[in-house]
Amino acid sequence: MLYDYAQIRKNLKSAKPPMVSVAVAQDREVVRTIMSACKEGLARAVFVGDQKRIEKILGEEGFPSPIPIVHESDEESACRKAGATC
Repeated sequence: MLYDYAQIRKNLKSAKPPMVSVAVAQDREVVRTIMSACKEGLARAVFVGDQKRIEKILGEEGFPSPIPIVHESDEESACRKAGATC
């Protein structure tokens, strides 16, 4: 059983990171959070949303774009695609 965040982190780092599919990913805080988790080896990710806006945020935040981006400008469709991605 996991009792605290440190244990969760340790377990995540010792295994293959889970895949996170992020719908409507053109949100700066979401991008920052996911990129932080990926950098620490806690997750792998796919961004689903407006590709140009996501790439703009990645560039402004100084993140390289090794994360796949599935372009979908319609938010409802982005949610469906994100759900089907993982």
